[in-house]
Amino acid sequence: MSIKRFLAVILLTGCIFSAFAADEEGEAPDYSKSIPEYNRATIVKGIKSVRAPFISGDYAVFTAESTSRYVGIAFDFENYRQIHTFNEIVSYDENGERQSSMYIFLQPLPKNCKRITYRLVIDGLWTSDSSNSNRYFDSKVGTWFSYIDVERPYEIETSVTSGHNVHFVYEGKPGQKIRLAGSFNNWDSFIYYLNETDPGRYELDLTLPTGSWYYCFYSGMERLTDPNNMDRVYTQDGRIASVITVK
Repeated sequence: MSIKRFLAVILLTGCIFSAFAADEEGEAPDYSKSIPEYNRATIVKGIKSVRAPFISGDYAVFTAESTSRYVGIAFDFENYRQIHTFNEIVSYDENGERQSSMYIFLQPLPKNCKRITYRLVIDGLWTSDSSNSNRYFDSKVGTWFSYIDVERPYEIETSVTSGHNVHFVYEGKPGQKIRLAGSFNNWDSFIYYLNETDPGRYELDLTLPTGSWYYCFYSGMERLTDPNNMDRVYTQDGRIASVITVK
């Protein structure tokens, strides 16, 4: 065995033990807690059987047979240092009897990611995804990796798209009237209304001058910071606002 292959085997083995240890201690990130319940329920409802991974909105969705005791997944963008646990989804018939089950895992799409490469851990053993025909063999480490290409039909967060154009995005419950206000319009929340382009997804394009602008979304009388923008400040009245910079 070559030195490179030996080191790779040691690394992968170490990942298994460290990840399982993190899972037992509750230290491994649980992405499922950050996914709005409406988004999760909508995605899960549309999955009828195990299938190849796919993109749904801002999430990559992975499924696996429930014939194994444990199924986990590790990603290239985390250097395979964390193993995230699949959740079992159980279907029941009209009499409340257990009908079928499968494992599922929802992964929020990493920013600017074009391809997600991953490996599964099934009952403690590393493996490629048998439901996914997209895979390749890495001769340097002597193992197979599965992957899924990411195609976003839209921006996933508020951003400056071109020149001075700012694309504002808010995600929440469907059927709301979401408004926008900020330092660019003297905080008048009844001028700009976002359009609901998909259920629960609201968007608006504005042209703003060069500078850093504070803003918030509004639903009724509730003031909402942008959940997908961690750049925030305290305004003069002591409230928190999101920040977008136009150069």
